[in-house]
Amino acid sequence: LKGERMRAFFTAMRQATPDSVRQWPLGQRFPLDAPMRQITCRVIFQAVFGWQAGPQLETALGHVHRMLAPTRSRWSLVLMKVFSPERFKPTKRTPFYRDLWKLDASIYEAIRASRELPPAERPECVLTDLLGATHDGGSPLPDTELRDAIVTLLIAGHETTAVALAWVFAEVAARADVMGRVREELHRVCDDGLPTAEQMPQLEYLDATIRESMRLRTV
Repeated sequence: LKGERMRAFFTAMRQATPDSVRQWPLGQRFPLDAPMRQITCRVIFQAVFGWQAGPQLETALGHVHRMLAPTRSRWSLVLMKVFSPERFKPTKRTPFYRDLWKLDASIYEAIRASRELPPAERPECVLTDLLGATHDGGSPLPDTELRDAIVTLLIAGHETTAVALAWVFAEVAARADVMGRVREELHRVCDDGLPTAEQMPQLEYLDATIRESMRLRTV
């Protein structure tokens, strides 16, 4: 998920963010971790698979959110010892493993469909990059390794980014002076519209604000 790859999905970010913000309640406190996960998971799915908004994307998002919901409990590490992956994964009896199995099925189907396309016709996405990668000996990555890399990107990538974004809001909302300078810069550079990819280098104070929040509140 390097800069150039993610800049190719700037449109996905611009779409997912206002869609989420429109659902936020007005005039009351609310937790930001879930809305941030909604944004980051949607964008990373599109970056990894090149999927557009639609039933395929929404179904996969549902599998990830339901699968990870139990892991956010303070007891999740204890439960993982009781319901060990080695023991319960083959049964698909628990919601976690059922959704993991469904997510795996959609990932393997996406890999299969991409392999059948000529390289020039594959969408611009992380999966296409992985299909072009090889081991030191020149052999392509098998489907199981592709699956593992993709799951790592989907789960670790969207969770850590969501946590970082939620802390940015917590830090900035408590500082009226910082909020004022961010708003002034957005008004000056973007004329109160959504930023474009070309305008991002001009948002120097916003960039510094995000970096400072990540320094103070590391993932």
